Amino acid sequence: RTNLQAEYNQKRGINSSHFGSNCKMEFVQNFSQLSNENQFNENWNIVVKKIPEDITENDLKRLFFNSNEIKYIPARIAQKLSTNHKILFGHAFLSFTNTEQVDEVMNNAYQYQINNQPLILSYYNKKES
Repeated sequence: RTNLQAEYNQKRGINSSHFGSNCKMEFVQNFSQLSNENQFNENWNIVVKKIPEDITENDLKRLFFNSNEIKYIPARIAQKLSTNHKILFGHAFLSFTNTEQVDEVMNNAYQYQINNQPLILSYYNKKES
């Protein structure tokens, strides 16, 4: 975002119930200022999307056993104004020690599923800032 947008958003009231009870926000000028627990790994290789509810990080570690590191954002239910609920699928970022491992996973991407639900795998593209 632009500095003006960031300043505006920082002053706005934020309803953290949309993000869940473990929500924490940190405003920084650049990634190097993030606290250790929120450090951003710029070496992600693969993004896994459409991870269903009730999946743990250990489930993903068993599935992607050769992954060097996993950052998992679990699925959650978002409350709407009406009585309907919407499930926001989880996603994960994977890093590997070499490109051969990445290519092997991506060449077999169609085989990865959890609870008979296919996962969507794609190469991670770092956005330039």
